[in-house]
Amino acid sequence: MGSTPPQLVPKSRYLAIIRIFGLLLAVIVGGGTCYGQGWTLSGTVIDAAGDGIGGVDVDLIEPLTGAAHSLLGDLTLADGTFSTTILSPITAGIYSLQLQPPPGYFETSVDITLSGDTDTGNHPLASGWVISGVVLDAFDNPAVGIDIDMRPQGSGGGSALTLSGDTSGLDGAFDLTMPAITGVYEISFIPHSGAHLVETTLMNVFIFGNTTIPAVNLASGHFLTGQVFDSNGIPVSGLDINAYDSVTGISVPLTLDDTDLTGNFNVLIPDASFDVIIRQVTPIPGVEYAPVLFPELDIYQNIALGHVTIQDGFHVTGQVVNSLGQPLGGANFDAEDSAGNRLWISNDGTAPDGDFDLLLPSGLISLEVDPPTLGPLLVTQQLEVAVGPGIDIGQVTLPDGISISGRLVDIFGFPVSSVNVELRDLGTQFLYPTAHENGDLDGLFDAVVEPGNYDLLFAPPVASGVGSMTLPGVSAPQSVVLGDIPLAGGHHFSGIVVDSGIPVNAAEIVMTDLSSGIVLPRIGNLCSLVGSFSIQVPTGTYQMEVIPPQTSSAAAWLQTGLVLEEDLDLTIDLANPPLAVSSLECSSQGFDVSLTWTNPHPDYSQVEVFRDGILAATLPGTLTSYQETLVTSGPADYQVIAIRLGIPSPASNCSLVTGPLFLRGDVNNDGSHQIVDAILILGYLFGSQALSCHDAADVNDNGSINLGDPVSLLNFLFGSGAPPAPPYPTPGPDPTPDGISCL
Repeated sequence: MGSTPPQLVPKSRYLAIIRIFGLLLAVIVGGGTCYGQGWTLSGTVIDAAGDGIGGVDVDLIEPLTGAAHSLLGDLTLADGTFSTTILSPITAGIYSLQLQPPPGYFETSVDITLSGDTDTGNHPLASGWVISGVVLDAFDNPAVGIDIDMRPQGSGGGSALTLSGDTSGLDGAFDLTMPAITGVYEISFIPHSGAHLVETTLMNVFIFGNTTIPAVNLASGHFLTGQVFDSNGIPVSGLDINAYDSVTGISVPLTLDDTDLTGNFNVLIPDASFDVIIRQVTPIPGVEYAPVLFPELDIYQNIALGHVTIQDGFHVTGQVVNSLGQPLGGANFDAEDSAGNRLWISNDGTAPDGDFDLLLPSGLISLEVDPPTLGPLLVTQQLEVAVGPGIDIGQVTLPDGISISGRLVDIFGFPVSSVNVELRDLGTQFLYPTAHENGDLDGLFDAVVEPGNYDLLFAPPVASGVGSMTLPGVSAPQSVVLGDIPLAGGHHFSGIVVDSGIPVNAAEIVMTDLSSGIVLPRIGNLCSLVGSFSIQVPTGTYQMEVIPPQTSSAAAWLQTGLVLEEDLDLTIDLANPPLAVSSLECSSQGFDVSLTWTNPHPDYSQVEVFRDGILAATLPGTLTSYQETLVTSGPADYQVIAIRLGIPSPASNCSLVTGPLFLRGDVNNDGSHQIVDAILILGYLFGSQALSCHDAADVNDNGSINLGDPVSLLNFLFGSGAPPAPPYPTPGPDPTPDGISCL
């Protein structure tokens, strides 16, 4: 018999079954309360011309909670129509119908009233231009979930545009829709709060129709956090966080960079080295705060500054004049506190009439007054000011000076740009205050000082390929032009200093060239707040001393024999210098040498083996043995040095002797001592007997073969004579190499 064909269920009956099942499920789940489910929503999405728009995503949203209901068939067809079934329990009421179209149209939302199947009617969508592109991180990986804003640029600017589809997808791509208005725009790319990416804005983007913009790379960044209190321990809100590039002094735009009501801040800063300033921007009646400076913070990881105290500020006023008493506009102030910490001064220049008004914290403050960049040669002045309420220091006179200038070049004569230049007065041995003395992009420098004798200290920037240098004993009774000054090749020496893992702020790195005994210029060699340092060091071998600040309980660090032949980055833990390898044992079997030891640290990066002061091998840090075969006999001295976190350990030493193996007194090499051995020695002395190992015949090991050797052997065999000298009673190398060989 043939089987009966299956009967197809009509679509209308299928939908009815779904509705009945949904109602039954709602009754069961709702405990007797009747919910709508299986209702059908229909409608049409059209453009401005009345044509249908396909591919529009239809969502039904609870207006109070924002929760979305499950829908079946929630995309419009090619003619713009949709007919979607509500799958989740729902009650009668007002809901939000959200329409999310493909690129080129703006999404919209309309309120609808539901009490059953509903035809929502026509929904016209506005059209616009499509702006396409992709957002990537600094390593060209997709930047996901980046919010994109646009606003007109130019005279008066304008408010942000209403956009649709303005978030990057999983592949970093976006296709946003904007109003069809020709113009020049700025486009901002704003990462979400948890991303380590920095907001970027494209300027001067001309839009006329659909546009594809080049790929946008967002720089990496990290979060700087902390909480600010006043001197009474009360949190301070509304303070502004600013970041200035440590090299160029250019500020970077930051967002969400104010302290909140509890004094907390959490600001994303690009990865680089910055001077970070916390300062008051919005005045508070009767309260002024002196800015807080965190100099040269390396923002390559999240940094928690913790509890930050901002001090009350006091005004210091006065006037700067030249040697004739004439006012100097454009003079500049720098300041340090009594501990040598650099302070930030918001209004650090003099007005055209020479007047100044500085906001500083209380205490003994060192002020450096620098002359204007243009004009006659004037000498920088330094003064100490006890800052407190209402301080007017009167006139500050900058005397006339002379110039010491030159050009810094590498060994090939090419200029070295942006070199930090300092002068040390030979009379006082103190660094002389100067301004505008650092080298420019062409390597030129020009320092203005009083006539005298000076050491010139040069500290080149990172990655310049040259090292720091001191030019001693420059005599300058009047202005001096030194011409080209070559700087030797060098390497970038960087790292971090910690004490039991905690960064050591203001530790000083002192490098002494072991070949010349010259101490490198101590410029820029103080560790930052996070313990980091970064200097340029000429190629050579150095003694490195790490001197903790007086406020630290950490011990100083001294490392001799640090070789700088390439860029080097170290982690120096003042509490835990690397231990030497232990239990070092050396042995030899003929010319075969074997060394074994124990590693007290599991994380040595490498182990270096030296033989007679010369590097014999560089091994992985996990190894605990070494073997080699030598080609010459004699004593050998070995040193084993382990490297941990870039720092070499003290040396472990051992010595041994290599050479052919023999048994002293066993002249015929049969492994025993007999009369025949004495006879062979006599045959060698008084006849033509040949010996295969002369060392074996030197029974008493006095460095020669004579009648005493057979006599000694016979006394040992038949009397009470001493046994042969080593190697005895087992074969080995000669422990006392001499002119007698064993071939």
